[in-house]
Amino acid sequence: MGRPQRRDVDRDLAAILALILLLTVVLALAVAVIPHRNRSGLPRSRQVNRSRKPTPPAPPPSSPPPPPHVTSEEMICRLVGETSRGVGVFGADLGVPVIVSTGGGERLALLFGDVFSPGGGGANAAATFEPPLRDCPDLEWVTDPDGRFAEMWPSLREDWVDSSTVPAGAVEVGGVLYVYAMRVTHWAKRLNASDSVHAYGVLFSGRLGEGFVETEVRWPLDEKFVNVAPVMGRLPSGEEVVYLLASGRFRDSPIYLGYVPPDDIADPAAYRYFSGLDSDGAPTWSSSLEDAVPVVEDVRVGELSVIYHPTAGAYLLMYKNYGGRPGFHLRVARDLWGPYSQPEVLTPCVPRPAWFEGPAWGGCYGGYLIPGEFGEDGLSLYYTLSLWVPYSTFLMRLSLSSLPGG
Repeated sequence: MGRPQRRDVDRDLAAILALILLLTVVLALAVAVIPHRNRSGLPRSRQVNRSRKPTPPAPPPSSPPPPPHVTSEEMICRLVGETSRGVGVFGADLGVPVIVSTGGGERLALLFGDVFSPGGGGANAAATFEPPLRDCPDLEWVTDPDGRFAEMWPSLREDWVDSSTVPAGAVEVGGVLYVYAMRVTHWAKRLNASDSVHAYGVLFSGRLGEGFVETEVRWPLDEKFVNVAPVMGRLPSGEEVVYLLASGRFRDSPIYLGYVPPDDIADPAAYRYFSGLDSDGAPTWSSSLEDAVPVVEDVRVGELSVIYHPTAGAYLLMYKNYGGRPGFHLRVARDLWGPYSQPEVLTPCVPRPAWFEGPAWGGCYGGYLIPGEFGEDGLSLYYTLSLWVPYSTFLMRLSLSSLPGG
């Protein structure tokens, strides 16, 4: 057989080179089109992060207002004691304030808890006075036909059922007074270090001097809404609602937020609970108490109160902190879901104030801001303060250096 011609060899070599070039182009296209796979075996665009849930977008930053600056504090007068013994109130605490309507206009009412009286105590008592508040008010006690203090509602005084049912916060809607109360099923025994208080929140409705009835609104034992402080406000949509700041387990709770339309305040199904902020920083709400998240954390709170300062356009929150940074905290927020200012910490009983009359006096608690009373310049705040010894309630006044939230 003869040797192949050179032109045949050149033709075959060219065909081989063309085939190699075609395969190279096809392979390059395949690499570009097929998704790259990693050690998981999934394409990167489809790979699932199994270590944690996807992180939602962070809401836009919002700056908290500056904390209120208190320049002075004074005790104005004792509200429960010699002046109240004529109606049988020898001792009582709390003094939860609320504005109520009367035939002659508006009055301020103070709702007291756990009345001590030699003739037999009571679950609560109430007194009213005419604003404005400047000095010690002339209290008019709500009494029965015999001139003795009248309970708003009774307490069974039965351990693990109803040891005590005391007012915690109140609001008037349509001429009806709604009182959020803390029903204590068990008071901790002082000699038992492992014992603790157990309670739940419940709502009463009625009118002073005419009696109250218990509504169907109540929350589970020790759960988030035990002490409830209402205040009128508006949702971002403009709808008027009753906002509720609340604490759960007695003096060992962060602070939660909810709301209810005023016309539905006695309907348990109408309540909504703050469940966080969406991606735009707007509040989200849930009908389930389980979804409620705190608006103020890292505190241990029991009693609390909140009022709105119309001139400042801000809310003022007061509570006693039983955890870190102990004392009465005064904070400001433009919206009740926050952010809240850092607290101005008040210690009205430490060091021992000059108005303490005896060596045994002490055990301060409560701290209920009085709505609508800011002094002529808008820079005064009033609140009620309870002392365990003597078992009584006092009226206090704070002076601010500037409008809160400014």
